[in-house]
Amino acid sequence: MEDPVILGLDVLQHIKAVINLVDLTITVDGEKLAAAVLNVKNDKIKICRVKLGKDLIVPPQSQVHLQAKWSGDCENDIFVQPTTNLKGLLMPNILSTAEHQVPVSLRNVTDKYITLKKNCNIGTAMEVAEVIEDAEDCPTLTVRKLEQLDSGKDILSCILEHLQDMFMKSKKNLSYDQSRELAKLLVQFQDIFA
Repeated sequence: MEDPVILGLDVLQHIKAVINLVDLTITVDGEKLAAAVLNVKNDKIKICRVKLGKDLIVPPQSQVHLQAKWSGDCENDIFVQPTTNLKGLLMPNILSTAEHQVPVSLRNVTDKYITLKKNCNIGTAMEVAEVIEDAEDCPTLTVRKLEQLDSGKDILSCILEHLQDMFMKSKKNLSYDQSRELAKLLVQFQDIFA
């Protein structure tokens, strides 16, 4: 049995299949079958883990920049998605060259120190299959810079329209400086609040 697709969830549940994404196998009726992740051209997609090279302590309300490591044989650029288990740290998606070091930015928005151990898995790197050079048909993106908030402009004018109501409700019991900090976070992480 060898198919380049994953069957529907109802079928997998019915046949009591076990999908192991660590070693890319599917077990059906006790038989372990090799699986592969394929792109639309039926080429195997190269995937690897992104790990910390040393122990890391991120202080409260701070951001760190570091070089994480990954192992694999990617020849093209890679796209890194953060894992969901970063203990409260925020990490953006990353597009990087296929070197074995990835520039990573981790932000601690909590009021506690967060510790990650050496070789902790912080993301998954996937080789970029295709880069679309002609971006004429792509939707445009409006970018609002954080500097606008520091230049004395009206705070509300810097926040995307769909986030303004949330900002107005959230700032009721905040000081002016706290409101500015909230606005900065909303502007900086506007893609998360989309």
